[in-house]
Amino acid sequence: MLATALACAAILCAAALLPAGAATAAPYARPLAGKLHLRKPALAAGLSKPHPRWACPEGACEAIVAPQPTRAAAGFALPDSHRLLEGNGELGGYDPANLQSAYRIPYSGASGQTIALIDAFGYPRAESDLDKYRSRYGLPACTESNGCFEKVNQTGERGNYPPEEPEWDGEAALDEDMASAACPECHILMVEGSGELPAELGEAVNTAARLGATEISNSYAYPEQIEELCGSEGCSQYNADYDHAGVLIFAASGDSGFEDTYFDTYYEIGLQTNFPAASPNVVAVGGTALYKDAESARGWREEVWNEPDFGYGTGSGCSKFESKPAWQTDKGCAERTDNDVAADAAVETGVSVRLDGHWEVFGGTSVASPLVAGIEAHASASERALGAEAFYEDPSSLFDVTEGFNWNPAGGVSECAPEEYLCNAEVGYDGPTGMGTPDGGAEPVGEPPTVSRVSPKKGSAAGGTVVTIAGTSFTGAKEVKFGTVEAKEFTVVSATSITAESPPGAVGTVNVTVANAGGTSPVTKKDKFKYEKAKK
Repeated sequence: MLATALACAAILCAAALLPAGAATAAPYARPLAGKLHLRKPALAAGLSKPHPRWACPEGACEAIVAPQPTRAAAGFALPDSHRLLEGNGELGGYDPANLQSAYRIPYSGASGQTIALIDAFGYPRAESDLDKYRSRYGLPACTESNGCFEKVNQTGERGNYPPEEPEWDGEAALDEDMASAACPECHILMVEGSGELPAELGEAVNTAARLGATEISNSYAYPEQIEELCGSEGCSQYNADYDHAGVLIFAASGDSGFEDTYFDTYYEIGLQTNFPAASPNVVAVGGTALYKDAESARGWREEVWNEPDFGYGTGSGCSKFESKPAWQTDKGCAERTDNDVAADAAVETGVSVRLDGHWEVFGGTSVASPLVAGIEAHASASERALGAEAFYEDPSSLFDVTEGFNWNPAGGVSECAPEEYLCNAEVGYDGPTGMGTPDGGAEPVGEPPTVSRVSPKKGSAAGGTVVTIAGTSFTGAKEVKFGTVEAKEFTVVSATSITAESPPGAVGTVNVTVANAGGTSPVTKKDKFKYEKAKK
């Protein structure tokens, strides 16, 4: 009954939420009882080229879709940008090897963990998109048949899924890809809420915990002071849904800057943080911009995510409703302070995502939440039991972020003065990035692969021969080549086995090579494959 009442309130209040003169959204082909009508801020005026957009422009999900990158001389770039995207993934987005390197994530050691992803509405292609993502980047298959992937509805049924809402497909795809990138051995549990209202997704969280999730990621946000969504209590009445002993629960802090500054300039509803990130029961995850840095020992650098030209930046600030947890000792907020930790979220340092059969580049704190969930799945049981407190107890397990801010520079001064740490990076704790970004502690580069056998040893020059490749160190393989031509499809079966489909080639013998973050397999007599004249 509560979910129904909130749904009715959200729909009836849609006009009240719109700024004066704003057009109402076109009606949906079918009624969506749990669909919000937030109408998130429009992007800066005067942009002539394609620009980043909200995946859910009227909804709760915090994913941001980059405009389709264009080919540049040495890679890909976003329209109107002079900076090349630095990722090795499709369209220049970061791939799993990039993220594992940046956060020094161990590849193994978390096979007993289950990451639950809380998303709204149905996503029919979840398993097939996930399979393509993991195959493309050399991650082990994760399917329902091998017990790695499971999808349930809000009450825990395998079936009776809610109707599809295409806006949320991108959010769900991003969630499963980032969880995979950070924890290839983890099981993935996708829980599809009947809608995106607080009561519905809160029930989905309870379901995930009941089904045995060890980490739960929530990449959605409800502005605390929109009463039509959160009532007069700022959504704190849903805190119990996010309180599960022994389960690490993560929440994206939002994409509208310090205390929703960018959001507030559109709605004029007052400065606010977002629920559930503001709940003391969760780990509040902020966003950074992540860049390669050959000059540093880490090989990467980060700064606070803020892209004011687009009206995007990591959320942070002081809750007006949630009590301050005992382990949080900063003095600028009488109540709960966001954030606890952070990770990559900037559009210009976006990640590669497989969505509905094609590739996209995504940003937003929706990247950061499942990414941190996957990283922390590798932590010890004692650390996970502490929840957010663990980050404050052990700062050495984090990369401190000391550059950047998340306020709108158009006014010329910080909008969080005099408590500068609330929206400016500082040594130690600060609002935008919390205690820092996770350092998984693994060695950044592994051993290069070797190829010891190719079977069959010959196939048609037209391509299409399914080949089994045996060798070593195939985990994390990112490329398989027949001579100089890249195989379009390959699957990492295990650390010692790959299946690949041969691309078309010229009649003759070529070497089959495999590449991972550690390098490319050396050419030997054992990696030969012979192209024969195609039969007519």
